[in-house]
Amino acid sequence: YPVEVKNFAIANCGTANFWAFGGDYRLVHGTFSDSWSGNEHKDNVAMQLINRARDANNEFFYYPINVEVDNCIIYGSQKDEIVTSFGPEADSTYVFDHCLIKSERFAGATAGFNHCLFNLEPYLANELTNDLHIDSIASPVIGTGNPIFGNEVPYDLDGVSRIGAPDMGAFQFINR
Repeated sequence: YPVEVKNFAIANCGTANFWAFGGDYRLVHGTFSDSWSGNEHKDNVAMQLINRARDANNEFFYYPINVEVDNCIIYGSQKDEIVTSFGPEADSTYVFDHCLIKSERFAGATAGFNHCLFNLEPYLANELTNDLHIDSIASPVIGTGNPIFGNEVPYDLDGVSRIGAPDMGAFQFINR
């Protein structure tokens, strides 16, 4: 993959926390949260994937996009935190594996979604202040990540081991 990002937390960036136009991406053990309530950003989303744009002549041009998202949380204040816009003129794929996703559009989808949870509260500590730690034993992301990806990124952003039973997202739950 030309762009591979592991062990990250991205919150409240504006239009989209992750916006990709074309290219190849792999995202592992990340937490995307977009709950920014400012008026100028009321329609922001956690992730936007597109394979087309307009040129200076207002004509569409296309570029293939391939995205793999593993053991991630994609959450926020919108009912659909993933927006896609794919034209058929460029081959484009996405695979979400062991992710918690807030999306009415994709809920129940099987193509491109492996062992994903939809529209469940991840119980993040404080999205508005960018504290994306899991703060409740009731969180459905605890222990539900794929161990293969957990072994690939053996420690969370705080240095806590995720070997054995990784949580989805950037942080392992610690019962305090």
